[in-house]
Amino acid sequence: MNKKLFIIIFLLLVIVGCKKEVTKESKPVEETIVVKKVNELEDYLYFDSYKTFNMNGLDVYKLDIPVINVDNSNISTINTEIKSFILSSVNDYVMNNDIFIKGRYITYDYYITKEYVSLVIKFTNYYNGSFDNENVLVYNIDLKNGINIDNKSLLKSFLIDENELPMIIRTKLDSEDVEYSVTSMKNEYYLYLDNDSKLHLLFFERDDEEQIKRDLIIN
Repeated sequence: MNKKLFIIIFLLLVIVGCKKEVTKESKPVEETIVVKKVNELEDYLYFDSYKTFNMNGLDVYKLDIPVINVDNSNISTINTEIKSFILSSVNDYVMNNDIFIKGRYITYDYYITKEYVSLVIKFTNYYNGSFDNENVLVYNIDLKNGINIDNKSLLKSFLIDENELPMIIRTKLDSEDVEYSVTSMKNEYYLYLDNDSKLHLLFFERDDEEQIKRDLIIN
């Protein structure tokens, strides 16, 4: 009897030990996935030098080409689109004795955080010292997957619903005509993240006489 009891206890201990080992091995290992760079010597966004233009014989306009340094086909397509936009703009420039007289004037703001790259391409029509209304192209690249994230998804990552934006504007803006601001935002808006990971809501209020640029931190 004692021998049989010993064998039974021994088998039970072996079975319990096996169960514990299986449970331990089945736990998934969580890893943070970061996209690969094309050029490991550069940051996730850098600029290739392109051209420098003289303006009015005094000012210098330096135009570079931004490169999103992420190794996937979607970003490669975006980089091609950006470069084509810049080259086609320069192709339409009106020059007079090597002086830039007329064309699309392009500048950039960009921000790099641990999770995103935000590129804001600002452009306006320039003519002989005068600038027209500003327009923008905005790219927000998620460094976890290399996707140019859309506005709704970016808002969602900050626990903000798109339908909340009008109320946020009403709270942020001290303006008598805040409803016009809300309507302008609904027509078209942009998002980007600054170097402190603050989410910005960018939109323009335009009429026949003027343009107002709104840039609000919303998180």
